[in-house]
Amino acid sequence: MPDLSSPLLVESVERATQDYGWRLSNHNPDGSITLRVAGDWSDYDLTLRTLPDHDSIEISCVFALAPPRERWIEVSKLADSLNRNFHRGLLELRIKEDHGTYKDWVSMAASRSPCDLDLIEAMRSAVGTCDMLLFPAFHCVAWAEINAETALDRLNFGPTSHQFH
Repeated sequence: MPDLSSPLLVESVERATQDYGWRLSNHNPDGSITLRVAGDWSDYDLTLRTLPDHDSIEISCVFALAPPRERWIEVSKLADSLNRNFHRGLLELRIKEDHGTYKDWVSMAASRSPCDLDLIEAMRSAVGTCDMLLFPAFHCVAWAEINAETALDRLNFGPTSHQFH
């Protein structure tokens, strides 16, 4: 089964870091790979790890989120609304750590090559989701003090417009 210890997969991830100007931060002891990605709005920590079934790779994209404490309820409402509308992926908020994490998964079935471009596209998509949707929407709610519904409408990502990702 392909996993993150596969030299072909590591080579593919390293090539993507060069192609997109990302920085490979770490090959972690648990076998995961961490990258630092510069976006238009923020820098993101992108982590890839093989799930226990070894048929999937989880892609986590972490973004800073440090709203005033009194805005966390509205921020949570926004997260709930987004999660209900995501076609794929999942958004988690870490209040104590002041960050949000967008997670997605890519299948790495045994019959497929570990250097398949699905992983690279999923990495790009996770960063794009954070940079073009999540970071701006959450910061509108946190700092412009607008409600979650208004933030979605202003960013043209309202629940009635389409499903995300």
